[in-house]
Amino acid sequence: MSGTPIPAGVTPGQLGRLLACSLDLWGIDGQSRTGCGHAVRVDLAAGGRFALLPAAPDEQPVRWWILWLEPGSSVDDADVRQRAVRRKPCASVSGVLRTLRETLGVASQARARVGVSPT
Repeated sequence: MSGTPIPAGVTPGQLGRLLACSLDLWGIDGQSRTGCGHAVRVDLAAGGRFALLPAAPDEQPVRWWILWLEPGSSVDDADVRQRAVRRKPCASVSGVLRTLRETLGVASQARARVGVSPT
């Protein structure tokens, strides 16, 4: 895990903060934590747990893996990929957020539009 380079432009801390803000926006009680290496763990108050790991360079176009974990699992272990209950590949950070929103059952909301307001 520590030998896998993290996708350019995103640090585990930044991804963890993005996930924490997203959970808050979606109204889901949970916390994100960075582990050793490049893993980000999210613990949900409802009891779920998942981790995000960067994909290895030879796994392109996959950039991130979402791993659903058993309660009590640690993302600090080197074998976290083998112990995952379920795995989902994602090609981008926006793909990670979309997959999590769908998996967590967050209702789809109207898309925000940015533009010049009529005067």
